[in-house]
Amino acid sequence: MACTSSSKNKTNTLSILPTSTNELSDAQLKVPGITMERLSAGKKIYILKCSGCHALKNPSLYSVDKWEPILQKMFIKAKLTDEEEKMLIRDYVMAISK
Repeated sequence: MACTSSSKNKTNTLSILPTSTNELSDAQLKVPGITMERLSAGKKIYILKCSGCHALKNPSLYSVDKWEPILQKMFIKAKLTDEEEKMLIRDYVMAISK
């Protein structure tokens, strides 16, 4: 991991996952074919990889257009190179975005 753990590490406010078929359908409009399993895996990796450096942002605070440059910058800062992990994080935040 590129960053060290800090006192800013906050994950307790991040509990966003679709809980109904309608919410999953909304997520699939942004990320076609996304499943609950991929959303859960993406959330887990998002928490694991991103909370070590800063407080996590709730994905629903930003639009898809805002998230893309944020993710690109953060993937580099976090030295995240695993393409599957990056895709899971991207799918999670994009699916939950506003």
